[in-house]
Parts: sequence; C-alpha cells; structure tokens
Amino acid sequence: MDPERYIATVFDGLAAADSQGACVRIAATAAGELAEVNGLCLLSAEGDDSVLALASRDPLYLCNLRSSGLYRTALSMRRAADLNSRMLWGREDWITLPTGRLRRIRVALLVPLRTAGYLAVAFFWQPGQIAAPHHGGRLELVAKALDLAARSWGKDEEHAARQRDQQRISAEVGHRLRNNLALVRSIIRRSRETAESADQFALHLEARLSALTRVQAALVTAGADGVDLEDLIRTELTASAASDRRYALLGPAVRLHDKGAALLALTIHELTTNSLKFGALGASGRLIVSWSLTSGTSPHLHLSWREDGVAIAAEAPRRRGFGHELIECTLPYQLGARTCLALSPGVISCEIHAPVETCGATAVQAQEVLRGTGSW
Repeated sequence: MDPERYIATVFDGLAAADSQGACVRIAATAAGELAEVNGLCLLSAEGDDSVLALASRDPLYLCNLRSSGLYRTALSMRRAADLNSRMLWGREDWITLPTGRLRRIRVALLVPLRTAGYLAVAFFWQPGQIAAPHHGGRLELVAKALDLAARSWGKDEEHAARQRDQQRISAEVGHRLRNNLALVRSIIRRSRETAESADQFALHLEARLSALTRVQAALVTAGADGVDLEDLIRTELTASAASDRRYALLGPAVRLHDKGAALLALTIHELTTNSLKFGALGASGRLIVSWSLTSGTSPHLHLSWREDGVAIAAEAPRRRGFGHELIECTLPYQLGARTCLALSPGVISCEIHAPVETCGATAVQAQEVLRGTGSW
C-alpha cells in the first residue's frame, strides 16, 4: 500500500461523505490501515458526548470523556492555542462505552482541531501497542482531513438551522398576515355598519387601523421578546393626546405577544377614546390602570381600568358598539378571558382576567378574527 496515495483517497472519501458518522468511520478505518490504530475519538469542545469509533467495530459510540485524561490534555492544548502541534499521550486510561464495557488504552496521539465543535481528534492504541515514529505524520494528515470535514458539518448544521428559522418565521408571518387581514376586514365592516356619516366612518376606521398598525410595528421591533404591557398602554394614551397628569400606570413587567398584544391594544384604544369623550381623560376625573400576575397552575393576567370622579355624559352612546363587543365577547372568545365593563355614576371600570399562556410569556397565534367594530 502506498501511504501517500491512500491518504489522498481518504481525503477524497471524507470530502464526499454526507454525514458525520461516515466521516468518522472513514478516518477510523484509515487510521487502522495506516498505523494499526485501535480506535479514534473526537473530543467535544463543550465536554459533551464525544464520538468514538473502534477500527474493529462498525457502530459509533457516544461517550462522555470529560473526566478522562484525554479530554483534559486536549483542553490544555486548546487553551494554549497550540493548534499546530500534536502530543503523544502515554498515560493509561479507561473509556466507558455506552454498553457498560470498559476500553483500556495505553498510548494516544492527540491532534488539536481548528473547528469550533471539537477540541481534538485522538488516535489510540491498546495496551502493549506502541506508536511507531513514522505513524505520527500520517495520522496527523488524517486528523487534518477530519478537521476540514468537521468544518463542513458545522456549515451544514448552520444552514439547516437557518432554514428552520426561515420556515418558522415564514409560518409566523403567514399567521400574522392572515389574522391581521381578517381583523382589518371586520373593522371596516363594523365601522361602516355603525357609522352615522361618511366622515364618522373615516374617522373611526383611521383611528382603529392606526392602533393596529402601532402594535404590529411594536411586535416586529420587539421580536421574540414581545411587547411590554406598560409601553403598549402608554403608547395608546400618548397617541390620543391624553394628559399624563390625568392617569397613573401601575404593574410589573409583562410581555405580550401576537394575539394578546393586538387585542389588548385595541381594547386600550377603545377605552381611551371613550374616556376622552365621556370619562376621566376628557373631564376632571382620574384614571388608574393597574395589572398583576397571579401564580399557580394556571397563571392569569389581571388588568384593571378604573376612572373615578366622572359624571357620565347624557349623550354617551347606549348601543353596543365595537368597544362593548371587544371587551365582552371577543376577549373571552379569543383569549379565554373573564371581563366586566361597568358604567355607574362617578365611575367607569373595566376588569380583564386573561390566561398568561394566551397573551403573555408564550406567543400564541390568533386562530379566529375579531367579530366587529364600531362606536361605543
């Protein structure tokens, strides 16, 4: 056998291999052919299970070698950034296979790798065998070929991860787009049905679409973290030019996601609009918005909107418009929430109890559409 030609064949085989397992088997076989090596292992840089291949066995083993002398020696070489050297390690050690059998080794050749996923490749001999001096260069070439293959695995894994992320993002965007289109259609329909004039229809429609646009822009900016509830409430109050001297916001940090964020933003918009027309924000009253999270097997978000010192105007609408339907029908249907909207002399209050899983820490895509919009 011509070693140089054989090594060239090994390089070609590793370059053409389509999996980590195939690459390790090729390298283990080559090591056995070139230097009568008994086995090969790839030592994980993070100390996770290392890939182990025995020249006399076809299956690959995953073994935790973090407590072994091989791992500690490879780690010290990596920390010293000594990637151009190799080390002949001659201390007796044991490798425990997943079958429970112990594999005893006496001599090992450690070759550091440049790839991020592994510290080194170790070629080892059984007790009684000794590494011949001329074997080292050949095995180092095999190790370098395996290093190149490992870099390719990393690229393949990154590519696969990017594809999974793109598929997930595409699915999320598709859900959000369908939900928003359905929501916009329902807003247009109910605004038209309840408007008394074309100007009123245009005014209500623009205001509600603007609220929806604001929360969607915030969701895109926030990404997976979700929108902060206080920021969402403050944004709607500010967009309506409500004086910050008239209201107080009290509650812990809560992150909202797609469906919960959109529906609660529209709810806050409707409550704010109504308050400016007939309640505390348009008169001399005081608005307090508070929220809290309950613990337990089924944690809930409790949101309280309370306006005090309000004289309910006689011209306040008595028909059920978008605000009432959103709070009393849509939130319970979409979020599984319990709600209570009450208007009494001097007080306007709205209580919302919603499961956290539908609007808080877990992103949940809306499955249904808002059932209507319109005036209060």
